Amino acid sequence: MTLRILKIQKSLQKILMDYFLTKSNYPGIISVKEVKVQTDLKRANIYISVMGREEDVERTRIKLEEDRFAMRSLINNRLRMKYCPYLQFFVNHISMPLSPVEQTLMDLREKDEFS
Repeated sequence: MTLRILKIQKSLQKILMDYFLTKSNYPGIISVKEVKVQTDLKRANIYISVMGREEDVERTRIKLEEDRFAMRSLINNRLRMKYCPYLQFFVNHISMPLSPVEQTLMDLREKDEFS
């Protein structure tokens, strides 16, 4: 894999992490684990982990599909490339017991959604 592809993958991961940090309307806690870009730069596989309940995973999948255009637009604005890659998401559910801090954050987020 070329150095250019590796730099693009790292940049895409950072841009998407920034996107998820600023968009608080995603259920659960989201982490971008890995980004793999094809050598022609036309497709990027995004591997995402969701920590939370089972239903959060399905809601996250739906929300990712809805926000795909906004993410591609953000990537196109930040990275000047000939092609803006098509984003394909692979969501993984992490079923770990939440720490007290994470549980408090989840409770606050749920309270905020229903207010």
